[in-house]
Amino acid sequence: MSGETTFAFQTGFKEFLGASRSTRMRLFPVHVQVVVFAICLAPILAGIFIGLVVSQMVEGDIDASLFILAGLLLGALAGQPVTAAINRWSIRRLGGVASRDDVASNLSIGGEGIHFTSQNVDCRVSWPGIDMIFVDRGYLYFVVGLSAYYVPARCFSSDEVRRATFDYAFARLTPEASRRSRR
Repeated sequence: MSGETTFAFQTGFKEFLGASRSTRMRLFPVHVQVVVFAICLAPILAGIFIGLVVSQMVEGDIDASLFILAGLLLGALAGQPVTAAINRWSIRRLGGVASRDDVASNLSIGGEGIHFTSQNVDCRVSWPGIDMIFVDRGYLYFVVGLSAYYVPARCFSSDEVRRATFDYAFARLTPEASRRSRR
């Protein structure tokens, strides 16, 4: 890649969700794992508690371990959909109305930095302002603070073009941003 290159693409809410998830996992892997664990643990603990209470109330051949196992199973099964629903809700809440529609976007990469434009955003970031770059599922991400700008995999004609674009950007990062970036 030499000179300035512009990638033009349409992005929808589902793609926005995937990109947001990749960025969050890259920026906050431990934080996300703790939240998921806490969300999954609550129904498990509730099932154990209910099992113990019911076993104390019921006389007969009912074993408390059956209720505990049912609570564990219920918690494990309920944890994933609850986590996914919370993720979708938080992205919708934080993303605003514009992120729900298909949006035409452009991301230009050149000697000065990156320039992202869409119907509601016009943002220029010089190379020293970029905190890290990484590739996830073929997408090339440029992280600036807690925000990320990306080029979808479909915009690259081949893996070699994506690698060349990454190398071009990587060569212009600060040493600290280079250490945080994933080749």
